[in-house]
Amino acid sequence: VMQPIVETKSEVCDAAEVLLRFTHPEFGVIGPMDFIPILENSKEIIRVGKWVIDQSLQTLARWREQIGHIPLKRLQINVSYVQFKDPELLGYVVERLDHYQLPHDAVMLELLKDIPADMVKLDHTMTRSITEKPKDKALIEFIVTYCKKVGIAVCAEGVEKVEALSIVRNAGVECIQGYYYDKPLELDTFYRKYVK
Repeated sequence: VMQPIVETKSEVCDAAEVLLRFTHPEFGVIGPMDFIPILENSKEIIRVGKWVIDQSLQTLARWREQIGHIPLKRLQINVSYVQFKDPELLGYVVERLDHYQLPHDAVMLELLKDIPADMVKLDHTMTRSITEKPKDKALIEFIVTYCKKVGIAVCAEGVEKVEALSIVRNAGVECIQGYYYDKPLELDTFYRKYVK
């Protein structure tokens, strides 16, 4: 599935986060907090992660071929620490981008710990409470101010209500992701709403 990421000023969906979901035929939907650790412990996360990257880039290339110019510039794909340690990861991503004739900035790999970044994502646990907790609002404003000083863009995740949207927008975040704009969508629904 993909969840739209909306540019703050234009309110255009110019990126999407790729989210892995698993539905078991007997047990139904199994959350990523349950199945990702299993994949990491077995090292299968490397194979599955490459599959996610390939399928995501293939989808973006197909949409660009069908439509031509689309506002969707970038896919954000989460990688685990186990994947990041794989010496083949970055070469694989570049090879897949070249294979699908996509620019190298069409994908952003998200890994939050100890990696130099050009974008910071404010976690949903911070943004969901900013309307009730003045400390959280002040913390977000501080983070955005600091990031602007050092040239790092900020994306707010988990924005669900108009009040929270107003706060993060006024704080100066560059993009917004959350149920205020849309929930994670199956690819065909995402395509109809944001690409076509």
